[in-house]
Parts: sequence; structure tokens; C-alpha cells
Amino acid sequence: MAFKGSITERVLRAHRDRARHRILAADLPARLADVTVRWPEATDDPLPCEDPTFIFSAGWRSGSTLLQRMVIAGSGAASDGGSGTMVWGEPHNRAEMIPNMARQWRPFTDRWPPLADQDATLIDGPLQDAWIPKLSPPVLALRRAHRAYFDTMFGASARELGYERWGIKEVFLDPAHVVYLRWLFPASRMLFLVRNPKDAFRSYKIRGPWYLEWPERSIATGWSYGRLWSRLVTGYHALSQQGLGPLVRYEDLETSSERIAAHLGHPVPRPSELPRRRGDAPVRGRPRVGALESLVISACTRSARRLLD
Repeated sequence: MAFKGSITERVLRAHRDRARHRILAADLPARLADVTVRWPEATDDPLPCEDPTFIFSAGWRSGSTLLQRMVIAGSGAASDGGSGTMVWGEPHNRAEMIPNMARQWRPFTDRWPPLADQDATLIDGPLQDAWIPKLSPPVLALRRAHRAYFDTMFGASARELGYERWGIKEVFLDPAHVVYLRWLFPASRMLFLVRNPKDAFRSYKIRGPWYLEWPERSIATGWSYGRLWSRLVTGYHALSQQGLGPLVRYEDLETSSERIAAHLGHPVPRPSELPRRRGDAPVRGRPRVGALESLVISACTRSARRLLD
């Protein structure tokens, strides 16, 4: 038995704390819910655009750029008398802007931070006479700062181009980060896009590998692509079922424009009504998926594919 205060006891306590905190940090939606419960009085200062459009694709080479172009074309530029929506495409993707912003909320729980650490009004007397080593701005100021960040980065930049509204297209954003964006912008309009995993990987294989997390993790095999696809589809399907937005198949885009338009509130052209535009990613090798890799993709995506039936 370790003595209290011994090295062994401290190491064991650190291990227990780390394990507990990792569990808490892994559930971002729960952390955001804790913030909402603890600070229900949140009143967001109105931004020029409160209903940005977000496109979430379950992996690369799934038609997200086509859907992005459909949304921009249908919204109408502000100079043409329409509201105009500028949908940014995987902005500064290696910087992982959305995940890194969302990561700031991982420590927040029903107990942390203590109220005394982030509310200067609770301190009696002059601040310089109080114990203030962890005194921070209010948590609701942090939420306002996050909203302002997105409006400055994406909204103001869109308005400079003549668009009144803005949006973002992402190709492998974790479902938890989708919840984060919805938490910041409750009126946002979301679209979830999925393509047959074998077809998507066949197109990806001759252009990748690309990074999932730069520079540590890239997707290079059918197994890793299939697992990513399965995780995203499972999460996106659940969010779509909760009413966050329609889940659309790439294969059905030609017949889904009216459904998408009804959700976004503006016309959306069919793919066939847009000029064809080939991607500029260099092609390496032949667009073929071997029998073994095909079986692997089928195996690791089976459960998620059933959700789409």
C-alpha cells in the first residue's frame, strides 16, 4: 500500500485523474450541454448572419465540392439581388480550425471551472487585495468570442466578396464538432453528404493519401478510409435523425435539389445545370480497388451502410 504523499501515491492519483479527465474530454457534446445548464442566461449578440450553411461530407471524393457549388449558385450573389451564400471549402484544412476551436470546451463540466474563477463580481473589495491567480473572463464571453471568430473569419470575408451569408464545407469533420457548430449557431442550416464507400475510395486512392490530422495521421488504405467513412456516416445519420439537416447521397444529387432547396430556403440547381469542372488533384496510378481491399471496405462499413438502406 502506497504511503500518502509518496511518489507511488502521486503517480497513481495522476493516472486516475488523467483517465477520468480523458473520459470527460472525449464527450464534447456533453461538455457543451454542461455549459448550457450552468449558464442558461446566454444571450448572444446578433451577428450579420445567424444561419450559416454547413456541408459535411463523409470522407473525401464524395461530391462535396459539387454540392458546395450547387449551394453557391442557387443562393444568388448579393449583386444580383439575392441573399448570396459564400460556402468556403475546407478552409486552411491543415490548420484544423474548427476542431482546434472546439477543443477549448473539452474541460468544461458541471463543476469546472469554479464560479469564483470566472466571475469577478463575486470578489469583495479591490481585486488587487484578493486571491486571483486563476481569475478569467466570464464563460459566456468565451462563447461570444467563438461566435465572433467565425463571423470575422468567414462572415466578414464573404461580405467583402458581396455575399450576405456564409458557410463552410468540410469532408471529415467529427460529428461532435458538428454539434459544436450547431451550439454556436442554432439557426444554422446543415447538409450531410455520403457516397458509396468503394466508389469514394476508388477515386481517393489515386489522389491521396491526405491528412486526417496534419502531420500525424493520414488515410492511406481501404481499411482506414472505411473506418473513417463508417464513423462519420454513423454520426451524421444520428444527427440527421435528430433534425439537424438532411442526409443526401451523392448518387442522388441530381434528384435531390428540391429537397435541399426546401431545407436551405433558396433555389438549388441540379448538377447537370452547372458547368462541368474537373478537380485539380494530381492522379497517381489506376482507379482500381483490389479484391482484398474491396472486401475490407465492405466489412468495416457494413453496419453504417445498413443505416442508409
